[in-house]
Amino acid sequence: MRSRGVALITALMFMMFLLVVGLTFVTLMEQDYRFAAQQERSQRAYFLAQAGIDFYRARASFFTVDTPVELGVPAGNTQNVFEVVLQADGTIRSRGMIKDAYGGVKADRVIVVPQGNFQRAYDAGSSASSSPTPTATPTTS
Repeated sequence: MRSRGVALITALMFMMFLLVVGLTFVTLMEQDYRFAAQQERSQRAYFLAQAGIDFYRARASFFTVDTPVELGVPAGNTQNVFEVVLQADGTIRSRGMIKDAYGGVKADRVIVVPQGNFQRAYDAGSSASSSPTPTATPTTS
């Protein structure tokens, strides 16, 4: 009779162990999924910023100093946009943004072209980031 009680307690402890392992696995998978989704949004924002640089190169005469130009991609889209600003010193800042349905920014990336020199363009990261990293920008006009 006593062995039945020990078997029951052992079975319950084993089931609790499996429950904890399962919940831990689900939590880790959810975190991984969220990280991957954020990385994907950041990558899309980078390519939107790159599209802003390409837009500037195709239509440089369209820009005036310190007047941001914001366009959706594809045209009319309000969730995938880039914003390009030509600064007084000739520096071009292009910010790609992924927005939610309410206009809040979920991810953004900034590409800076110092004084219009496209070969010195760099990825400034998100607008909250401060460490610039070099980026390859096409050199064809």
